[in-house]
Amino acid sequence: MGDVLAELENMLRSKPAKDRITAKEELVLLACKAKAIRDFTIGACASSAVVWIATKRFTHGQRFNTSVGSAMIAGMWKFNRTLNSCVDQILGLQGSRLQLELAFIILAKHQQDESRMNLVRKYFYQKKYSVTQNLIVPFLDGDIGICTSIIPHMRGPRNTKMRAVKRNLMNRREYSPLAQVEEI
Repeated sequence: MGDVLAELENMLRSKPAKDRITAKEELVLLACKAKAIRDFTIGACASSAVVWIATKRFTHGQRFNTSVGSAMIAGMWKFNRTLNSCVDQILGLQGSRLQLELAFIILAKHQQDESRMNLVRKYFYQKKYSVTQNLIVPFLDGDIGICTSIIPHMRGPRNTKMRAVKRNLMNRREYSPLAQVEEI
């Protein structure tokens, strides 16, 4: 999941001046990076110490190699789990720009990865529209003329959330002609 977070950060940093990454968004991404590095270090050190103690009968070279190997495996395992939880936390930020941008990155570039799609499905549902004019969207649902957009699950007062989602979707260039789309 680290590649998805890196794509998200690069995309937010490469936007025009008014849409660049905000301080709060940068803090969220920095916290994810710091947590992943911390968990990698803790997992690697703990695993290395356990293997070093458990292999007392081996030579020092064998002990070193096995402890380094276990440190790398355990550290990367913890690192991957932490990044997965960070992606899950970002997708859980209801109505935030980070949530929508990360969902669009996953849907546009990582549709073949089922674990990533399950994270998106956890927080979004699909709604199909028939296209009345030439509407360019990156998510086609098999047949030409049918496109799929993502709408966040609604929690809390429906009208307030619905207006916020509509405003967020209308601000995106790909979805600006949504008013010309009829619901199936």
